[in-house]
Amino acid sequence: MASMQRSENKDVVCSEELGIEPYMFEPNKGEDEESSDNSTQYSTTEEEELDDEFETADAWRISSLQWCKCGKCTIMKKAIESFCFHEKSLEYDEYDENLTAAQNQGLDCFTSLSSFQQNMLSKDVLEVVYFS
Repeated sequence: MASMQRSENKDVVCSEELGIEPYMFEPNKGEDEESSDNSTQYSTTEEEELDDEFETADAWRISSLQWCKCGKCTIMKKAIESFCFHEKSLEYDEYDENLTAAQNQGLDCFTSLSSFQQNMLSKDVLEVVYFS
């Protein structure tokens, strides 16, 4: 390894004198990382099992719109996708705030708000998200 040349600046020290080599402080894949990879695979399997259980338990959602409260929902391919914003607003405060904002403007559904349409349904925004 070639050492750095001393310059006029006395603060520059040869890397060989310090025992520093390029990338010497980069982490190496070791046993700890391999075991964490296994735990990630395990949790993914667990998540898949939970998804399968949910899909089985809520399969009725993909054959009916009984769950829709706003009248704008459509039948989806998966039960996990088959929720009305009104249902989610009961679970999550931020959804409730958004639904209240829509209702204050005389709208039945949060998806009717211009901010939702501009940020979530814009072709340009969706392309950025898809390709990133």
